[in-house]
Amino acid sequence: MRKIYYRTLFWLIIALFTRDISHAQIRLGITAGSVISGASQVSSGSFGGGTATNYDSRRPYYSYFAGCVANYNLGPNFVLRPMLSWVRAGWNTDVVFGEDGRVGWTKKYRINYIELPIGAFYTTPVGPGKMYIGGGPNLACAINGKFSAGRTIGSPGDDFHDIIVGGNRSNVNAPFEQDSLRIKRMNYGLSAAVGYELNAGIFIHLAFDYGLSTITRSDFYDKDAKYRIFRLGIGYLLNRRR
Repeated sequence: MRKIYYRTLFWLIIALFTRDISHAQIRLGITAGSVISGASQVSSGSFGGGTATNYDSRRPYYSYFAGCVANYNLGPNFVLRPMLSWVRAGWNTDVVFGEDGRVGWTKKYRINYIELPIGAFYTTPVGPGKMYIGGGPNLACAINGKFSAGRTIGSPGDDFHDIIVGGNRSNVNAPFEQDSLRIKRMNYGLSAAVGYELNAGIFIHLAFDYGLSTITRSDFYDKDAKYRIFRLGIGYLLNRRR
């Protein structure tokens, strides 16, 4: 099923960008903005004979994104808008011990992705431009990243390790399980967005990415985590509509 999903997205992108741009069916542009990322509920576990849980103890990570966009007219009130962007995402998780709420350590994740949401939007004229709302599938490819287990409570700074992208095992040649983390190369989900575009080509948009696939390949770190990302961006479509 995933191979069919990826293959469909690939041929859709090829079809979009091989059309005649000179007829202004496709407008190309650039975009950038801020990101608030987090993770869905993650698994609890047992550490040192006691119960440690990180349910409801996740905190967001604030970052940024930048990329390019193509705006393809489907009709008077509909557009297809794939957006290829680099996104720095992540989340923080406090590991809480027992019922007293004592924080044992804080885990931090910082991952760089190439992301491709493909949204179909309904548009309607408003003032000197138009509003649009819609959504569609979202595909993300992990490039690299770092994480910190924060195992030493009260120590200055964070002890970050490189994240291993791809593969099937959670630990490879690491003296401790805490020193190695594997994540999946590909992730997929759904994206929804609302925005406003001026006739001059400047636009602003707010999007939410809802991850459907788990991120890590670890039995120790947040093995059930799925991404939740808010993106607030501004952009500019380079070639004017005719």
